[in-house]
Amino acid sequence: MRLEYRLPPLGNSGVSLRDSSRGRSSFGAGERKTPAHIGYEIQLYHSDQTKYPSGSVYLFSPAKAGLQRANDWNVLEIESRPELIRVRLNGQLAAESPGDPARARKGPIGLQLHDRFSFVEFRDIRIRTR
Repeated sequence: MRLEYRLPPLGNSGVSLRDSSRGRSSFGAGERKTPAHIGYEIQLYHSDQTKYPSGSVYLFSPAKAGLQRANDWNVLEIESRPELIRVRLNGQLAAESPGDPARARKGPIGLQLHDRFSFVEFRDIRIRTR
């Protein structure tokens, strides 16, 4: 998957992968029922001053800091294979994770908006299957 995104200051978003619930429990649910806890979330966050900056496989593999362009369009590439999730941000390897063998190896893709006060823009979304 390849997409472009832009986050404003304080923006918080993500891309969910392999979420078998299809986000049904994502709003108002307990912490362990969000897409990041059922499948995987690729984090999109306005700042590098966090444990999981943009490009991280949230809860599994923190991304390298400094890859995201603030207040500008960024290119996110996600490679999701049964044994590996690989993330590139602006052409640089950001994070890799084998994931959790107990979680689904395939499933739907979702675009996340963290909460009703957050804002994010997506464009040029491309998905390629093999």
